[in-house]
Amino acid sequence: EHVKVVIDRTGSGLEIRGEVPKGTGSTRGPECRMDLKVPRRVLAAISTVNGSISLKGTLGESTLESVNGSVSATTHGEGLHAKTVNGGIQVESIQGEVHLKTVNGGIVAKDLDTQGKAFEASTVNGGVHLQAAGLKGRLEATTLNGGLSLKAKGAEQVEVGKRRMTALFPGGTQTLTISTVNGGITVD
Repeated sequence: EHVKVVIDRTGSGLEIRGEVPKGTGSTRGPECRMDLKVPRRVLAAISTVNGSISLKGTLGESTLESVNGSVSATTHGEGLHAKTVNGGIQVESIQGEVHLKTVNGGIVAKDLDTQGKAFEASTVNGGVHLQAAGLKGRLEATTLNGGLSLKAKGAEQVEVGKRRMTALFPGGTQTLTISTVNGGITVD
């Protein structure tokens, strides 16, 4: 009841945001939840300061950003950029170029098809678990404090050391980059 929903036209799109009036009297502040139904082919840019973001069943490149909370996307095509500071990232059934970045949280990516495009996942405090059938390209994974595990089928020229893991998956030239400082990396 204390949040005003504002809709503004921006170029060829819409900006929808929740505005909290100053002096609401609460130290915690009101919460705002938005459930939007949009056309399947949408270019989405969604951001939040405190809370989670979920994007389901859309096409088009999307950017999802959160400061305190988790980010998740399911059944998405044509590329995804997701970033959070304090929270984990979970993605499933994603196609196209993927960039996932968090500072304090883990990353779980399942059922990915990069379609010959780049994949990047990085975190500082958290593990990374990549489950992808049909990986293509050169995998480069690094960690300072954590284990490394490669169980993915079809890997060639596999090298697994204490802090670095590389492998070649035939059929692509892109780089699949995974990094963490404090956490393990699993690719299967």
